[in-house]
Amino acid sequence: MGGMNENWLIMYNRFVVGRGPAVMAKVASFDHIIQGNTFVLMEPYPAAIYLGTADCTGIELMNNRFFGPVDQLVEGEIRPEVEWDNRILKSGNINRPQPEVRSIFEWQQARKEEIQATQRKFFEKRWASVEE
Repeated sequence: MGGMNENWLIMYNRFVVGRGPAVMAKVASFDHIIQGNTFVLMEPYPAAIYLGTADCTGIELMNNRFFGPVDQLVEGEIRPEVEWDNRILKSGNINRPQPEVRSIFEWQQARKEEIQATQRKFFEKRWASVEE
């Protein structure tokens, strides 16, 4: 992610990387969710994930599997905002991960009323605090 990227969803993919980090972000690349992926790394230098500049804020790194000679999971100028359940493995199942739902759009449509009710509660609470 070469810069000025916001809110990317990198989810449930399999990446095979010959040399370098699986994900590299720099120059205002922020608010990304990297979740549920399988990364196969041959030469992960300097680390599996590299956040090159301090403005790469809000990165969420969750439930990913890293295969190969990974010595360091994250390196760079800043740490991820969320870093949870990431595993470094020497070998194992490197097949493409299966997402929990087939389609985010279909999931949202099936839960449209629930999502709208939650959003209404959030905004009502927010506006109430502004009016005080």
